[in-house]
Amino acid sequence: MQSQPIQILMQGDKPWIFFKGSLKQRLRSHQQKKSNQKPPLPAGQQKPLSARLHGNLQDFTSIFSDSTDVIFHTFMIFGQRKACLIYIQGLSNTGLIDRHVLAPLTAEDAPDPEQGEWQGCSLLALSKRKITVSNSKELKKTGEVIEQITAGNPVLLIDQESRAISLGLAKWEGRGVESPDAESVVRGPREGFTETLEVNTSLLRRKIRTPALKIKSLKTGRYTQTQIVIAYMEGIADKTLIREVVTRVNRIDIDGVLESRYIEELISDNRYTPFPQMIVTERPDVVAANLLEGRVAILVDGTPFSLIAPASFFSLLQSPEDYYQDYLVSTAIRWLRSHAGSFCLRGNPDLSSRDDSDFPAAQHRQVSGRDSVSGAR
Repeated sequence: MQSQPIQILMQGDKPWIFFKGSLKQRLRSHQQKKSNQKPPLPAGQQKPLSARLHGNLQDFTSIFSDSTDVIFHTFMIFGQRKACLIYIQGLSNTGLIDRHVLAPLTAEDAPDPEQGEWQGCSLLALSKRKITVSNSKELKKTGEVIEQITAGNPVLLIDQESRAISLGLAKWEGRGVESPDAESVVRGPREGFTETLEVNTSLLRRKIRTPALKIKSLKTGRYTQTQIVIAYMEGIADKTLIREVVTRVNRIDIDGVLESRYIEELISDNRYTPFPQMIVTERPDVVAANLLEGRVAILVDGTPFSLIAPASFFSLLQSPEDYYQDYLVSTAIRWLRSHAGSFCLRGNPDLSSRDDSDFPAAQHRQVSGRDSVSGAR
């Protein structure tokens, strides 16, 4: 490999090194190397689960090594076979785990799978029928188990079973629904989005109670695996617009997405314009109104700020209160905003062409200045 020539400049006692060559080529090479790098995820995530509990536990203890908040709770299920419940402390509801999972599976009056109505049922199917959790599903691959555990859902592994059970018992501390400070209104709802994505989608469902409201879930971020929701109205939103938004979000290749600004910057047409290309809001009523107008909303887990696309210049001059006033009043106010904005951007040519001496304040300063000079004399 041929080394690039370098140039060393001295500024004081510190050398500054500049590589000769095309900066664009070096940046392109750096981006290509970064895109080829893969996160240090455990190997063999797509392999199926083993029927041996000991082998599965070895894999998961190796994957979650040096993680003291990951709990491996081993117990005897129905007093017959060994099982293990894996969950993350702080992300799972331990009270519901004890009441609805461990209590029925370790009860003394456990059913006998060899007799009565339970005859012929596998221990996995018997466990699903005894666990009083509505949101549960079977998992067959290691990667699926890891995804559910990191999302806060406990996973039950049973010896001699090559499938696991994921239990929807995730729970974490979150902020309640409050009025957004940045978009306060005199008339209208006093509720805003929170940092919890499930709460935000439920607020939208309360506004638009129809199956035509479609909510498509995606994930992005190599490490964060941030959940993103794309909401639109079927039959109102243009299908080409929906496909374009989904394509651009799926095209994102980044280490992590922590806020909706990441998405806004990566899917915008022009990154260097000072004008916003999307509507940013934390009000559910604003999102619902734009969905009914045929736009597409993007909600990101972990932030109350949602994105609405596409945006026009006139949509940036709107206020949430425009939806709760008479249409004549709202139209007049929007026209006033438009004229005021154009007046500020264009300026007044009459004022810019006049000299400072034409203003009364300037004339007063000149007269007072002459008086002070004559008084000094």
